[in-house]
Amino acid sequence: MDLIVRFESVRPKIKQTGSPKKGEPTDPPEKPQETPTGLWDTADIDISHIRSERLIAFTFDDGPKTETAALLDVFAQFNEDNPDWQAHATLFTLGGNVNDSNKQLLQRAVNEGMELGNHSFSHPNLTTLSDEEILEETGNTDKLLEEIDGKEKHLLRPPGGHYDDHLLSLIGVPLINWTGSLDTSDWSGVSENDIYNKVSSNLIDGGVVLMHQGYVNTVNAVKRLLPDLKERGFQVVSVSELAKAYGIDLYAGKAYSYLG
Repeated sequence: MDLIVRFESVRPKIKQTGSPKKGEPTDPPEKPQETPTGLWDTADIDISHIRSERLIAFTFDDGPKTETAALLDVFAQFNEDNPDWQAHATLFTLGGNVNDSNKQLLQRAVNEGMELGNHSFSHPNLTTLSDEEILEETGNTDKLLEEIDGKEKHLLRPPGGHYDDHLLSLIGVPLINWTGSLDTSDWSGVSENDIYNKVSSNLIDGGVVLMHQGYVNTVNAVKRLLPDLKERGFQVVSVSELAKAYGIDLYAGKAYSYLG
């Protein structure tokens, strides 16, 4: 059964102005709100563009690749044609793929509303590495991404989706996998229609779609999916946008594959 989350506006309390009457208690000074330990901070995530209650996150692994520019072009064209229904995604990035020639491409992605995520540096099975190697794989990629988006930490998508409790205890950020029914297997050489049908036949509020940045068939499928999902009432968002819009707290050391 589909889950529909309703956004309700809350009427703010109106403070009385003027001096309190004699004997009337005064309000204590307001303390700055602190982020609970381990809670993924979405304070800087803008969700003002979200118009639908039905949201689905698109995620793309293994970038940046040659096809990443074409993928961004698809999103940019859709957003130009649909200013009332902007679409974003999370790009899980391999640090080893980042170089001086494509940093500008990732900067463009950030400027256009995309979220950068950490997909390790060299795509190993992180559960087979030592603690030092794990922190090097994730830390080096975080440093590269920080030069682009200014953020010290990024959501982690472990290569192959492999993780265990020990990895979770080390990474210090939420781990984001994907919804099982929304794994497009685009890396395996499936057709554009296969990718399109896998997503369009398994739509679910709060689902996390797995795709990759290195395939023309993926780019072409996304070009069809964005307008079709709009017609069906689904807005495509990044992982952090999805969590914030649905009021779902993400915590470091926890793994997530569905945010509905």
